Amino acid sequence: MTVSTIAQLLAYTEKVEQCLSIFEVQGTSVQLATEITNAKTLGQQFLAALSREQKRRGTTADTARGIDAEERERALKACIRVCALPRIARDIGPVAGVIYATLLQRSSEPWCSLWHYTKFDEEKDDVCMTVPEFIAAHKLYLPLCRGLLVVNSSAMLQMPLPAQAQIKLDCLGTMVEPATLMELIFYLAVGMSNQPEIQYRFVAFDTLTIWFNKLDRPLDPPKRQWLISLIWDSWRDPTDAVQHKVKLAFEGLLKHLAAFPMEEEAAQQQIEQFKDDLMAHLLMADWREEMKYGFLGCLVPYVSMARFVDEKLLASLMMAMSDVVVGSHAMALIVTIMEHLTIHDPASEYWSAVWIPFVARGLLASDEIVRKYMGRVVGKLFKFNPSTFAPLYARITEDSSNSSSSGSDGELQDLKHIGQLALVHPDEQVRVDLLALVCEARRTTDPVTAEELSLVRQFLRVNMHVAQAHFRQQTTAAMARLMKRLHDNAAACTHDRPERPAEMYRPGQQFVAWLIRHCLQGFYPNAPFTRVAMSLRLLHQLLEYFLLSSSPDAAYHCHNCQIIGRIIEEQLFQPEATQSLVALLLDSYDANRWIAHQCLAYFPAPLPGYDTAEKVQRQLLAGGWSSLADPKASQSDGGASIVLLVFQKYIARLGWYIAPPGMEASASAKEDPKVYFMTRLLEDIEGKIAEAKRDLSLAARRHPVHGALKAFSYLYRDVIEQHALQAATADVHWSRMNDQLLSVIEQVIDIVVTALEHPAPEGYEQDDEELLVLRSQDHHFLLTYCWRGIKEASALLEHIVRGGVQSIKQQAERTFPSVDLIIECGDRLRRLLVGLRHRGAFSHIYSHFEAVCQLLHQSPEPRLSAMIPQWLESMFDQMQSASISITRRSGGIPYGILALVMCDPPGQLLHTATSRLFDMTADIMAGDLRANTEDKAKKQEDDERIIAQVHAMNTLRMLLTDA
Repeated sequence: MTVSTIAQLLAYTEKVEQCLSIFEVQGTSVQLATEITNAKTLGQQFLAALSREQKRRGTTADTARGIDAEERERALKACIRVCALPRIARDIGPVAGVIYATLLQRSSEPWCSLWHYTKFDEEKDDVCMTVPEFIAAHKLYLPLCRGLLVVNSSAMLQMPLPAQAQIKLDCLGTMVEPATLMELIFYLAVGMSNQPEIQYRFVAFDTLTIWFNKLDRPLDPPKRQWLISLIWDSWRDPTDAVQHKVKLAFEGLLKHLAAFPMEEEAAQQQIEQFKDDLMAHLLMADWREEMKYGFLGCLVPYVSMARFVDEKLLASLMMAMSDVVVGSHAMALIVTIMEHLTIHDPASEYWSAVWIPFVARGLLASDEIVRKYMGRVVGKLFKFNPSTFAPLYARITEDSSNSSSSGSDGELQDLKHIGQLALVHPDEQVRVDLLALVCEARRTTDPVTAEELSLVRQFLRVNMHVAQAHFRQQTTAAMARLMKRLHDNAAACTHDRPERPAEMYRPGQQFVAWLIRHCLQGFYPNAPFTRVAMSLRLLHQLLEYFLLSSSPDAAYHCHNCQIIGRIIEEQLFQPEATQSLVALLLDSYDANRWIAHQCLAYFPAPLPGYDTAEKVQRQLLAGGWSSLADPKASQSDGGASIVLLVFQKYIARLGWYIAPPGMEASASAKEDPKVYFMTRLLEDIEGKIAEAKRDLSLAARRHPVHGALKAFSYLYRDVIEQHALQAATADVHWSRMNDQLLSVIEQVIDIVVTALEHPAPEGYEQDDEELLVLRSQDHHFLLTYCWRGIKEASALLEHIVRGGVQSIKQQAERTFPSVDLIIECGDRLRRLLVGLRHRGAFSHIYSHFEAVCQLLHQSPEPRLSAMIPQWLESMFDQMQSASISITRRSGGIPYGILALVMCDPPGQLLHTATSRLFDMTADIMAGDLRANTEDKAKKQEDDERIIAQVHAMNTLRMLLTDA
């Protein structure tokens, strides 16, 4: 290396070490992102300089001799450390991996070769470890692997791993033992391709694309099957960049299969069958799928051209070109087909029989977008095959009659054919109207025919991805009517028409089995929201209508209902379906998480696939518990849902003693399992609170408490709804746990309330230092920690009040908790609502305070119902004091008064409140007039009255807006 190249390498190393130091101190921050960009630029400059130097001097074995061993080792360590940190490796990892592999390859030192580099393990410097062992042991997945692929030759990558390197990897649930570095990189890339992070998936498929280019021998069947499943599960990835890499990997797979045909005829037939099956699946996909056309374009050179003249494909292409988003992809597929046909078979009969009429129909279409795209196709067509001009011109200029639903003889076409056309109509309303007509019937006991169910199947195959909310609502409404018909048909054989043969219900049973399989297929990794939401709603409808009818205690029990119940058990109550639904509990969308939990509520206990306490604790509960500490609200809420699922299925129903991860499940036989688990959860929350008391900034980043509070809120609400407190009111364990819960709530409020009660007066201008603090990431984490903590604490206060009011209705002589405690919890909510100044916080507390007001007003206990007028009077007293700021439109005061007056349906409290508010406004306005005409000595008193006036005006505004 030249002196300047070595200087660039050292500058890159120093910048990477600086990034690592910033990450250890600050975590992810704006400063870290800037330094990572600078480090990436320095690394690229070093590689470019090294490449130029190699071209000038040629490749030698001593290229890296100019750098000394310590500097080289320092650079290698920096590359390895930066690749070990996922959040940093996403951006800088690819460059670091190439530099790492380049330094290994270009060094002549024996200790720095691919198989013998042993000086990088900081914890075990004296242990001999090869590079492949290190990669596998430390899970440094893609950056280093990609660098080794880019830099090393195919022969080097295919060399057997050292005999002492016994490497075992878990790849998609299967333990594998790679024999070569090529196999090791393959298994690591495949294992990382289903990660939720976009950057990981992007680099994984990019690595697989490079891997195909390096592969110089036939692919064995297990790897081929893994790649086929992986590409098929990922081709609908919502990220365009990842979709492009998946497409490139797919092209690499097809080129490899074509370059290395199988010697065995059976193996080659299996590959051809794979292509045909893939083609069939792509043809069945919805025409709105953008990547569908890209994958079909990849198959053009490898599949018979007869598959691309299918009538349904041509119809979907014409519809796709009417869409602004999908039209360009469809046009690209048409151009690819025509170009391939021109090169390989310019005299094909498909030109005159298929493509020229197709292009002419597009040019004469009524849709302007279709004509626009087809005009571009014509330009490409004349460039590829100029001889098509004359027949295309003749086709366009000849007279053709308008097509309609009437044939040439004036008779209507077959209704089934019209239904088929409506299923692929570009107007979504036409398609959903057809579904409504098929699912509707004058009587729900009218038989559902096989033809109707066939149309429903075709509709669901191509319409699960429609994004419009009204389309999904109409689809689920129509399917609900169909489910009702199927249920009533199954039950009618016993009640009304026992003479009906069992064969009449066979199509319905087959449809139920198909629907379950179709919905489960929609839960592939990174599936779009619309597909997952539709699949979950259909499964939930199926369970609602049929699961109870398969129970022997149901009043409408019959033989056909039993059969459908067994179908649900065989098809749905399986470990694979359980894992898919549990994974959806961590979905980004609240609606999907809620419906997935509702579906799992129908599953038997124990859940299929989680039938032992060890599996529940180490697999199911451990995953949910780790998600509780995620700073993202969607992930922490999903973790709370998993904890609730474990609580409902195993603790409440089966009575298992299960402890959170890190705790041993040992409890006395006298202690209720529910109390035991909830107490352990409270102990975990207390540990997080202790961390927050020591260092709130660190706790906000690494030990957030809102997820654990949400989980406990779910459990407490479930206990109240199941009336478990009724039998446990005299239990000392329940009393002790409630006392512990109240202590936890008070501690959380004390920690977070300071950050949320700052009034921030209007007109207040921060200096530069304060602006930097507010804009820092610490401020964001702290504020999020505080308002989410207060939100969950207020929800728990509501649950305590709800449980107490419910116990009063059930057994007034033994209230649990006591009436005084119920009043204290409600008053704590009111004081929080009035004092907070964070809009996100008091808007959430308002909903809980409103629920508490409703509960107390409807309570049979006179002391509780009497609290509503007292709290309203207290609100007016606080409005007239100058202690509450008028910023944020008076904060929570208008919300508090609104919640109090809404709990009184006759409106007596509303009349009292509005009268007081108007009186306050009128009196203050009169006082202002006197202050303008009399002595100004009363200015301070008038200012206090003006503050009350602003509170009154803001409250009236809130009442009128809600009205």
